[in-house]
Amino acid sequence: ENVEPVYGAATYAQFTQFHQEIRDWTTHIQLQNDLVEHMWTHIGNQ
Repeated sequence: ENVEPVYGAATYAQFTQFHQEIRDWTTHIQLQNDLVEHMWTHIGNQ
């Protein structure tokens, strides 16, 4: 799913939730794959 950036300071609870989600292996791999797809879409094979 698309993520909307949150501007401003996060609460401690929000920070710990984000941290746990990023440390989750499945989420980590999904974020990594999304980044690779994004890079290929915007940069391509230059």
